[in-house]
Amino acid sequence: MGDGSARDRAVAIVTGATQAMGEAIARRLARNGVAVLGVGRDDSRGRAVAARIVADGFEADFVATDVGKEDEVARAVEAVVERFGGLDIVVNNAASLDAWPPEAPVHLEPTDVFDSILRVNLYGPFWFVKYGAPVMIAGQRGGLFVNISSYAAHRGVAGKPAYTASKGALEALTRQVAVDYAEYGIRANTLVLGSIGVPRNAALHDDPDMAEAMRAGRLVHRAGTPDDTAAAVAFLASPDAGFITGTTLNVDGGLLAKAAVPRVAQRLAEATAVPSSSSGGG
Repeated sequence: MGDGSARDRAVAIVTGATQAMGEAIARRLARNGVAVLGVGRDDSRGRAVAARIVADGFEADFVATDVGKEDEVARAVEAVVERFGGLDIVVNNAASLDAWPPEAPVHLEPTDVFDSILRVNLYGPFWFVKYGAPVMIAGQRGGLFVNISSYAAHRGVAGKPAYTASKGALEALTRQVAVDYAEYGIRANTLVLGSIGVPRNAALHDDPDMAEAMRAGRLVHRAGTPDDTAAAVAFLASPDAGFITGTTLNVDGGLLAKAAVPRVAQRLAEATAVPSSSSGGG
């Protein structure tokens, strides 16, 4: 096992690597010469993702990990050092969106549901810094944490108190990590996603009415893709982003920039306006 100082390529952990977003991120980093360890709960799916990346001629591996459990996160960090000799990049992409029973308004939300979502969405990234930052410091090469947030950190989503709270807290944690580890050359940034089409929300994007409603809420005509997210991660991991830390980058097609309510009000006013020839005096 090397100390990291003599490695000729960067090494990354990508969480949530069994899903479309995680695979796209892992593949883009690997294509850029990064050795990638994917983590996720589904061992067979994760190993299949790693095998596809390796078959394309890049470095990748997978270790089954529940990021909501501290001891498994610690083992994942140990595994990446054993496999690739160090750690330079962590992409905290894994997120818990579903729970059973489902999320509900706060007065109906079971505490264990709230807690289970925060353990994946907030505690997981916290633990990856707790165990990953010392490896980066020892390697003396700096490092990068990219945390994947959501527009839900900035806009209320009905019946999702744990998810929205976890993403808001994740953005605050990212800024704190940037401050606490800057002296070691470690950067931390957040990607805020919105209107990204993935298999789990395909039914929404495929429904003509819902697709049009989502289109009306953003500035870019098309929906986002996992490759859009992967490109943003790759940029933050590149030397071109070396002066960027402690900040957020919106990858949302302009969703958060657009004032949706005034636009709806404007359209309503236009549709119901009285013709000028019939208007009365003020």
